[in-house]
Amino acid sequence: MDVPTARVVTYAETNDRRGAIVTAEVVGSVDLWTLSQRSPQKFQDRTWCNAVIVELANHTRSLHEAGFVHYDLKWRNILVTEVEPEVRIIDCPLGRAFDKSLPFHRRGVLKDLACLDRVTRFYLSRSQRLRFFLRYRGHDHLTREDKRILRRVLRFFGGRH
Repeated sequence: MDVPTARVVTYAETNDRRGAIVTAEVVGSVDLWTLSQRSPQKFQDRTWCNAVIVELANHTRSLHEAGFVHYDLKWRNILVTEVEPEVRIIDCPLGRAFDKSLPFHRRGVLKDLACLDRVTRFYLSRSQRLRFFLRYRGHDHLTREDKRILRRVLRFFGGRH
């Protein structure tokens, strides 16, 4: 999938298809939610913010293109470094790989994008949010399909925040 992860320290699995992975600490990182509470001014740093947007969009696209859905892609599950921004997506016990043509995959993709946008709208401008989406889609401008997807993402939680 070409998505950077924390170094795996150990793992285990059972016969009933359950497993666990223990990873090493990503030194110098903090989850986006904690960072937003502790240092909201960090999101005013355009250079840092744009680097995070690009990395997160690329990682999310790679996961989804591989058929993987995180199902809990919230800011607390995204680690970032504060100086030279590096992004790591963590903690996905609900994550699954699906055939991309299945409705489960399409709904999971919408949920992942909606989970990201749920908090993002309080810290990023509309143009930054659009930049993320365009980068995620691999487009320079919105297509008709992009607009359809965006409407579904924005309606996903039905006004619940």
